[in-house]
Amino acid sequence: MTGQGHSRYEIRRGESYDQSDDCKKSYDAAVLAKRAKLLNAKKIVHIGDCTLYLGDCLEIVPGIGPIDAVVSDPPYGIKFQSNFRRSKYDAISNDSSTEVLCWACELPVLHSAYIWMRWDVLSDVRKPKSLITWVKGKHTMGDLIGEHGRKTEVCAFYPGPDHFFPAGRPTDVIFGSSTNNKLHPTQKPTSVLSQQIQWTSGTVVDPFMGSGTTGVACVQLDRKFIGIELDEDYFEIACERIAKAYEQPRLFPAEKPKLPKTMDMFAEDSK
Repeated sequence: MTGQGHSRYEIRRGESYDQSDDCKKSYDAAVLAKRAKLLNAKKIVHIGDCTLYLGDCLEIVPGIGPIDAVVSDPPYGIKFQSNFRRSKYDAISNDSSTEVLCWACELPVLHSAYIWMRWDVLSDVRKPKSLITWVKGKHTMGDLIGEHGRKTEVCAFYPGPDHFFPAGRPTDVIFGSSTNNKLHPTQKPTSVLSQQIQWTSGTVVDPFMGSGTTGVACVQLDRKFIGIELDEDYFEIACERIAKAYEQPRLFPAEKPKLPKTMDMFAEDSK
């Protein structure tokens, strides 16, 4: 502290100032700001092994490098503008547009992509290798006279060139209770996305992160995650949920490396 005024840094009583740590944090912040500018992202947040981008996925995805796996629930006719700039996509921002869904289904992946959608838009997208069906505990309202109560949702599976099933071949049916959509209008249960993530390998990318459920599932499974969201309110919700997920016990905690056994070459063999 100088003779007049206060020091540049406020140090709490009993704490010491670590200049090297402060320099590292300043450098990391500068790098994030530079990367955000290059990717046209409004903000980049690192939480553990999760990297979260606030911005337009169409502009950010090409700059994040090769994609291992995608697990995502893009807009497919319900709230199309939720992850797009209104000024740029006003012409196709109606409920019947599937342009963003088609874009998601065409993303090049090394391992696999799982893209959620409605059954009645399948004809608009690239033909998937498999169609995963999620059986929910409740059915939707819909047309009470001329349509069966919908108790399922579907997800298209697209394998990449390096695809394999990490834990054996799964079936094409997932069971799990639906959410009450408290955080997002199309929120999926964490348990359902966890099952899908275990079918993938590498870093999981969700270009339409919403309230961050895919990221929460990745944290629970000790998987790396990249999430992108345009809506700032949902982005903040996702950041908070993922941060809280790191405070909870993991579903599958990483095993500690086992120490190699040492052998005594002079010890007698026991029989």
